[in-house]
Amino acid sequence: MKKLFSVLIISASLLCTGCGGSSDGTDGTVSTYPTRSDGSPDIYPEIILKGDIALKAGIWSVIDEDEPIGFYVMKENGEGGESVTYQTGTGEEFTYALYENEAEFHYGDDLGTRKYTVESYDGNKLVLKDNHDDITELTFVKEGTAADISFRTNEEVGALANEYYKAVSGSKVPGVSTVTNPDGTVTVRLFKSTSEGAVTYGKYTVDRETLVGKDDMHGLELCLLEPPVIGESQPSDSGQAADGSAAASDTASSAE
Repeated sequence: MKKLFSVLIISASLLCTGCGGSSDGTDGTVSTYPTRSDGSPDIYPEIILKGDIALKAGIWSVIDEDEPIGFYVMKENGEGGESVTYQTGTGEEFTYALYENEAEFHYGDDLGTRKYTVESYDGNKLVLKDNHDDITELTFVKEGTAADISFRTNEEVGALANEYYKAVSGSKVPGVSTVTNPDGTVTVRLFKSTSEGAVTYGKYTVDRETLVGKDDMHGLELCLLEPPVIGESQPSDSGQAADGSAAASDTASSAE
């Protein structure tokens, strides 16, 4: 499962007393053995911390397990930041601690903390790996704040897709799910839930800005902003066979 763009809060808790660290007493480095909340050892290897690193202030794109999930807006001097998600356009503030070969992001009471080892970092791109070998990539885009980021969210694209389907068929579909693809496009699935699973009535993959793309069920090019004129000949959408996976994408909501 994709770890939805959960807002990261990297804390420096590993340096606190009682976190399992011990100073070697020579150059100030700390050997750390991360532990779980119940006190049992985590599966991370021994990590040598050599001073914290602050990510440059500005806008960073975030890709989690090959899925673009939005942006992190980093504050000055490593004071944390805030997330802006493709899903809803909103996020949360977070704090972080970044060292030579370890990182920790904390997203709040509900989302908790994620620990990583640092695979690579060159000042503009940070590659992290968690203890499940899942990769998260942060890439610096430009200076700026959240106010400098503008895009159509997945929720907005999904609503426009349902409006497009209404223009074609005469009515909306109650179920809407969206997925952000590795190339940044958005796939929208319109479905109805039945006792046997979810029946797909429409499926479109489009660019989130231009809204140009394809009707995946019929292989036709389209633009969600330019629905066909009522009365034009259009493919019949009576729904595909029930498929329980149809509603299992990133998000599903009821349409009016």
